[in-house]
Amino acid sequence: TLTLKWNFLSEEFLEFIGSQFQDFFEVSVTNSAGVKTVLFRKTIDQIAADFGATLLDPGSLIKVSPGIVFDRGDVYMTNWQNLSINVSDFQGQIITISFDAGDVGDSIYDTAILLDEISVQ
Repeated sequence: TLTLKWNFLSEEFLEFIGSQFQDFFEVSVTNSAGVKTVLFRKTIDQIAADFGATLLDPGSLIKVSPGIVFDRGDVYMTNWQNLSINVSDFQGQIITISFDAGDVGDSIYDTAILLDEISVQ
């Protein structure tokens, strides 16, 4: 089991909910043959739905600006979320675990993912 805590911070909340600008957080495994398997993925819209956020209301997302400022807009975060992923399908294999934050459609409004307490048991 892969466990970790993650916190998604983005300038794309609230203005870009429902748009093509879908920054994301992804956890994947690549085996020794180069085959990538996505184990977890969340986009702006999925997180907004999880936290009840809309274009006009942050729901339970937490506004952290002006204390945290990226480049252009207000920054909202999810706060620390627990994630537990079953990785038993990869037992006995040499794998690479990747944690990716992606910027989709622009390079102006930033997103960052904070990670903590990563372990494999």
